[in-house]
Amino acid sequence: MASTTFNCPQCGALAMKGQGRCEKCDEPMCVGLLRSMGTGVLPAEFLIGLLPHETLVGSGASCDITLPTPGIGAVHLKMFPGKDGLMVEAVEGMKCHLAGHPLARGTRQRVSDGAILSIGDEEFRYQHLMLSQAQFSSISDAARNQLRNDKINAIHPAPSLLMSLMAAQNELIACRSQRDLLGTVVSWLLPLSGLERGYAFLVETNDDQLNLKEVCSQRAGGGEFSDKQFSISRGIVSRCLESNGSVIVDEADERQTTHSMRDMKIRSVICLPLMVDGELMGIVYADKMLATHRIPTPLRTTLQQLCRFAALNLDRCRNIENVKDTCKQYDGYLKSVQLEIATIGENLEVISQACARADDSQSLANVAAYIQNEAGNLERLSGALRAAGS
Repeated sequence: MASTTFNCPQCGALAMKGQGRCEKCDEPMCVGLLRSMGTGVLPAEFLIGLLPHETLVGSGASCDITLPTPGIGAVHLKMFPGKDGLMVEAVEGMKCHLAGHPLARGTRQRVSDGAILSIGDEEFRYQHLMLSQAQFSSISDAARNQLRNDKINAIHPAPSLLMSLMAAQNELIACRSQRDLLGTVVSWLLPLSGLERGYAFLVETNDDQLNLKEVCSQRAGGGEFSDKQFSISRGIVSRCLESNGSVIVDEADERQTTHSMRDMKIRSVICLPLMVDGELMGIVYADKMLATHRIPTPLRTTLQQLCRFAALNLDRCRNIENVKDTCKQYDGYLKSVQLEIATIGENLEVISQACARADDSQSLANVAAYIQNEAGNLERLSGALRAAGS
């Protein structure tokens, strides 16, 4: 399992994976840049900062760098940035090139400063940022400022959130069932929010009563919870149901918490509705216990946009499931009709033989009874066909 911490390349202080600036020296911790060449979805000169820890690149929620470009695998490439440069390792079956040459699978290769790295349809020029003291002293003040500005721009959260949102939308569009879609939403919600535990519900209405149907539960980093391991703040969920609005608590205090939050020591929580045309279709929930976790305004907006898009696709998945159910019903009607037709055919054969042997009034009466019975069978068959068409 990859480490969740690394050391600041400037001062050596311990930092959390994904943290862009050092809390001790306040310097950006990028050791390299990927500068987009504008060949794919990303615009030219778009900057991606590389932090000194193992980095997964791809379109999936588990990746450190999310690329929303079609054709990018869930995990497409592994990177190993450091003070001494960048090493990369291609994932089996993924399209990657370095300086125009395919990357060998399963072996690490060094990326030289200024080299072009192709990841699917995206192309980047790599720039190494860790200058020696002599190199740093030899460049102009303007160049130093530009270097620092590039580092800061590369770790700005807004572009990263936008890229993640675009990649999440690509994944949601591919879902074909409500269960898969809600599981996908939670798998994106946890890494985006930095929370630890996630849950998803479908909302069902019975006699004007809203009921929650549990669909999935996940922990950050993968895996599900058992009933005993996972208990949610029902007060927060009730608040979301009553208002049909988002509930986000990131610095819990007495004014914001519920009894269940205090009982379970939940300090940060998100509960977001999935609504389409005023109909509440589902709810996604995530929280973190003990430690308070900041959820800044840009992230809140991104999460709400993710849920709006998820709700539209949830409605699409529900329609797909309804069509599948209808097709199963038609299939049942068809099989029933085929059996009825076969039975009627057999009975008509019996009637034909009886007519050929009929020589008195009693025999003719029996034939008439057979015919009347088959008329009833035909009426039932006609009713079944009318029901299937309604």
